[in-house]
Formats: sequence, C-alpha cells, structure tokens
Amino acid sequence: MREAEVEFAGFKLKGFKCGCGETALNPWDVELVRQLKHEPIKARKVANSLVITLPKPLAKLARINAGDKLRWRVSGNQLILEK
Repeated sequence: MREAEVEFAGFKLKGFKCGCGETALNPWDVELVRQLKHEPIKARKVANSLVITLPKPLAKLARINAGDKLRWRVSGNQLILEK
C-alpha cells in the first residue's frame, strides 16, 4: 500500500491505496467527518454581512487556513466553497 488522498463523503482524506484498488482511511478522520456532517453551522450578522464560522476540525479536514482565498458557487440551495 502507498500513501494517497482518498475521497470520503466529499472530503479528500489522507489514506492508503493498494495496487488492487483497496483503500484504507484513518478511522478517526472518518468518524470526524461523520460527526461534522450532522453539525449545523450558524450564520451570524456582522454589520451588513453574514459571517459563517467553520469549526476547527472541519477547516482542518477541508485544508482551509486563515487567510486562504476561497471560491464560492451556488448549486440549488447549496453554497459550495472551494480552495
């Protein structure tokens, strides 16, 4: 097995891939993604804008750091952020 990025529930996690196609993920990362998918994130008003705060574990999984520039798009009723 070799180290690789493995997609799980829309996140790219560090994991391992075998030549046969099998993958392995860190169970802690998998559980964290499962918990975060059900945790609502609140929008709050600051002056004339709305601010959304990402929980630190979610920012870590999405590899988003303070100062990063994010692209956004709307798909249906979803707001999608991309680094």
